Amino acid sequence: MAMSKHSSLVVAALLLFFIGGAHTAWPAEPGAGLAGKYYGETCYGAKDCIDTIEFLPDGKCVVDLGDGAGGMAGSYHGISDGKLTLEYGNPSVVRVFKAALSKRSLTLTDSNDFEFYFVLRPEPPHPKAEELLGTFRGELESRAYLEIYVYRRTPDHVTETLLRMVSKADKTYGDFHLTAQWTYADGISVYKVVKSDVPPEFRFAYSRDFISRKDEKGIWIVNASSGEDVCEAPVDKLELPPPPAGYQKIP
Repeated sequence: MAMSKHSSLVVAALLLFFIGGAHTAWPAEPGAGLAGKYYGETCYGAKDCIDTIEFLPDGKCVVDLGDGAGGMAGSYHGISDGKLTLEYGNPSVVRVFKAALSKRSLTLTDSNDFEFYFVLRPEPPHPKAEELLGTFRGELESRAYLEIYVYRRTPDHVTETLLRMVSKADKTYGDFHLTAQWTYADGISVYKVVKSDVPPEFRFAYSRDFISRKDEKGIWIVNASSGEDVCEAPVDKLELPPPPAGYQKIP
């Protein structure tokens, strides 16, 4: 997707393009290593957004677009060169993606190089909602980008997030502020943004965290790209650290 450096940085912050992860080869036949219900990590409100995909035996599936219409029966086929074909709806819709399957997660890339991340619900036991309250800080890093974020989750179902995206190649960074309403059930937290200073064209309708556990180190969430757990540590204040020396802030 061709964009300016500024747009690239914003989209990287929202889509998590920068998160690295080793992917396995796509199963050659339906049902070979792929089963269960996968939940979309982020939806930008586009008509082609897929909310969930449930893969069933014998190449069948149920696709839900999250539009209130419910799940639609369909079929899927994975082929050996790393593609996934989904067919669903009435009239029938056929979509072909590049596909990468990793531990607990699935990445689908459409013909415009737009990536969609899907994650299985974490295994029980799940943390209770009250265990997730408080202020936490996390970091995600790849060869090109560093994301630093701190957020506060409150009992009135509001989260406030400060996000910093650092581009190593450009030596630039951008700071963003988001407020969202959150709900939680059985290891999945859903956020609907109500206020954000991110450019409107890049704002998402909702996103999900996949919370695998809570322990003395903090909250462990599933990295939607790699399928591995990453830790968000508890902190006292809702504030970001000083910006890296020698980096220029994006206006």
